[in-house]
Amino acid sequence: MCKIGLVVTVMIFIGLLFIGTYFIWKAIIGDDICRRGTSPPPIYKCRTTVTIFGVNECSFKNICLDARHAKFIPESDDSPENKTTTIDLGGGSGSRMQTLTADICAKFPTVINYRASFLGLTKINENAFNECKKLEKLNLGYNYLEYLDPTIFIENFEIKYLYLYYNRLREIDPGIFRNLLKLEKLHLEGNFLVSFQMKALPVFVNLKSLFLNRNELKNLEIKRFYKKFPKLRYLSVCDNFLSDRLDVKILIEYFSEKFIQTDLNFCLNEMEKN
Repeated sequence: MCKIGLVVTVMIFIGLLFIGTYFIWKAIIGDDICRRGTSPPPIYKCRTTVTIFGVNECSFKNICLDARHAKFIPESDDSPENKTTTIDLGGGSGSRMQTLTADICAKFPTVINYRASFLGLTKINENAFNECKKLEKLNLGYNYLEYLDPTIFIENFEIKYLYLYYNRLREIDPGIFRNLLKLEKLHLEGNFLVSFQMKALPVFVNLKSLFLNRNELKNLEIKRFYKKFPKLRYLSVCDNFLSDRLDVKILIEYFSEKFIQTDLNFCLNEMEKN
């Protein structure tokens, strides 16, 4: 009896170990093989909720698409497409996609707030946002993006808040910003940017917050800041290759004179500790 009980216990343990390993593996790779070979494109429905402010939000869960089968058919469970103002692709709820296509904006052209973070994206098609002409807030953070097409926002004149943080961008073509003149907040932190081409940038007359920290920048071209960002009130630049204390002190003085708050005092304190 003892041997039988031991065997049963071992079998249960092995079974639980197998199940646990499977779900861990699925979580890590996103089960991105689940749509390979699928034709026509799969249908995914989002769940609609209406907030106390009257915002129609449609949230997806468990989208699973690989690079070879990037397209899908998005549908809403009960909200008319022309009333949906917020889309969440469910990166925090199990969704995985490698390529962002124009499917969402074609189906929900009234979207104002678009969340496509934590999805594992490696590519965004150049026309992905063309139909989202009312888009004001776009979150593409925490993906694996290394490149953005310069025309990606060519139809998006209304964007005010753009989140590109924690991707793998080494450079950004300044042309990408040419129509984003209403930008108020720009997050580029947590990438691998080696330069920020100030000279080629348009003048952002509304930009108030700029986050460039946690990159690999060596030169900030500070004399162009006030010309390019006349309303800038907060700048984050710590954790770059700013190693000269004197340069940092000069930056602190310059931005202080322009009434721009920065995190440079924190940078300087960290340098002095070392």
